Amino acid sequence: MSVLIIGAGGQLGSALAESAAKQDLEVDGLVRRPAPRIESFGKVHVGDARRAGLGLAEDEAAELAGKVESIVVTVGSFDLSISLARAQAEHVVPLRGVLDFAKGCGKLRNVVLVSSLLALGDVDQRLRSDFMPPGMRHRNFYEWAKLHGEKLAQASGLPVDIVRAGHIVGTGDAPPQALFELLRMLAAGWPLPVVGSNRYWACPPDFATDVIMDKVRHGTGGSSIWAVDPASPTYAEIFDLINARFGVRTKRVRSAKLARALGAVVKPSWLDLPMSREVFDYCTARWDLELRCLTALLDTGRVTAPSDRGYLVRALDHEFARLRELLP
Repeated sequence: MSVLIIGAGGQLGSALAESAAKQDLEVDGLVRRPAPRIESFGKVHVGDARRAGLGLAEDEAAELAGKVESIVVTVGSFDLSISLARAQAEHVVPLRGVLDFAKGCGKLRNVVLVSSLLALGDVDQRLRSDFMPPGMRHRNFYEWAKLHGEKLAQASGLPVDIVRAGHIVGTGDAPPQALFELLRMLAAGWPLPVVGSNRYWACPPDFATDVIMDKVRHGTGGSSIWAVDPASPTYAEIFDLINARFGVRTKRVRSAKLARALGAVVKPSWLDLPMSREVFDYCTARWDLELRCLTALLDTGRVTAPSDRGYLVRALDHEFARLRELLP
């Protein structure tokens, strides 16, 4: 089976290339700049999904189109402060280019679009992965781009499977994201406006790649699934862990109404915190996920749930060590 990974040079894309190679799939990866680290997993194509034919030479694009059976799309970086122009350029336009290319692939079985839980926007109801509630509100252009991308893919007429990932928690050198951007605030003793009973939907990288690769091998279009740890902890459990492990007296506002009010008006710059304002918008975000689609997959044994929360502990250790180096 032949799989083309768009965005193979990224952290998730390279993990997918490695996973696909281990499963004896024929791997091709599209990157915008040379990526020697993935050459051992498959053939690397330097191009640009925003251009016709993925920005490849005509014969190279034709060869790919003639053999590829599944295309995995991982485009756009995580940035909650992204502008509309950048959201279109980094998320929407490349996806449109991939969909145009996919229409010329004669052996294509499916396109696997790696989206985000944030595509759901600001909602307050139980959520199924196969249903998008009407009237969703979006906090920023990153959320908008992810939802718009899903709509583009579903309207393309192609067999599209969607994987909505939560926070993929790793320990790389990239800047801290999401909850981990708040650690400096917690270490400084500031109370965090958060609803502690909410779940922090996350998963380790290998679990996310397993869910995506299952769609590559078994998806035929028309499905959507969460890529989250079914046992994801609540904010309260994470704070208890931080307190016990690092001796930080983590404070949080326990009143949901007060937490939302504070999160809506407080700016990190007032507290001399180097973080984006948009992160505060997620302190009180509530996603009540109905996990039947994911548990059904786990029950088949094709994907195995994370055995414990060690991945989260390792990530916290990594980020606190980095934080100690930054603080005076």
